[in-house]
Order: sequence, then C-alpha cells, then structure tokens
Amino acid sequence: MKRPEGERNFLIHVPQNNTQQYSLHLTFHGLGDNCNNFIKATNFIPSSDKHNVILVAPCGFPGYFGNNSWNAGSCCQPDKSVNDIEFTKEIITYMKTNYNINNNNIFSSGFSNGAMFSEILACELPFINSVASVSGVVELGSGGSQGLKQCDNDVSKYNYRSSVLLINGTN
Repeated sequence: MKRPEGERNFLIHVPQNNTQQYSLHLTFHGLGDNCNNFIKATNFIPSSDKHNVILVAPCGFPGYFGNNSWNAGSCCQPDKSVNDIEFTKEIITYMKTNYNINNNNIFSSGFSNGAMFSEILACELPFINSVASVSGVVELGSGGSQGLKQCDNDVSKYNYRSSVLLINGTN
C-alpha cells in the first residue's frame, strides 16, 4: 500500500471454512518486531479459523534505530509524519471492500508499542469495537493520566463505546 511515508504492508489470514460475514481482528506487533513473526507468535490463526475471523497483521514502519514501530502518541515513532491511524483506516477500507466484514465486530490487539497503538485506535476510531492491550500504556498527549484524559476527550466526541482489555504484569 502506497503511503506518503513510503510503501506499507500488512498480512491477511482469511478462514477457509466459511463464506458468510467475517469479524475483523487487527493485531499490532511490538517495537522492533515485524508482522511476519508476530502473526505466527500470537498463535491467533487457529482461533481465527475456528471463529470465522479475518486476521490482519499490519507491518510497522522503521522508527527508533531502524526498528519497526507504531506512532503511538509520545512513543516510538520519532517521525511524527508517519500516520499509522490513516494507514489503519486504509487497511479497514480495503478489508471492507474486498471481504464481507461485520461492522459490529472490528477489533484490535497489540503487544507493547503495538498495544499502545491499539489503545489509541480505541480513542480515535469509533468503528473499533474492542481493544486488547498487552504490556502497553496510553501514550496520547504526554502519556499517563494526561493520555487517559485526552482519550476521554476524544471518545466524548463520538456516540459509541469501545471495550478495552488492559493486560500488564510480571507473569
């Protein structure tokens, strides 16, 4: 996919067992990882097949020290002209154009920097129905409580609710 920042890619896994309407799951890798490794490491593919969910793993753009990353507010993409939200919108548009996607079942997950970006999607895109964040923090604004406050302000512009699962810990 051509973007102002350069060529962007994403991987798609489509369940082969069903042709009816699909749910859409976008999953975002952490800083320095890549979409190929992440889609395999998550082990989401068997679940995708079982539950009729199209799985999409977008590929981050080189950021800190050349590592693939996501522009997650104050974290991890020093080139702020990289617009990962628009990239995500384009992916969703592509998926809706080419597959029968259930608009009420679009969700996102991520790890670390990808989790931070998934949280931003919950704040900024009213059509993301739910988000799961593993080892991420809201980095909008200056991050922390200010990031949460900005997210609350962003979400209040829309008439919707998004469910968010935040997973952090040492085990």
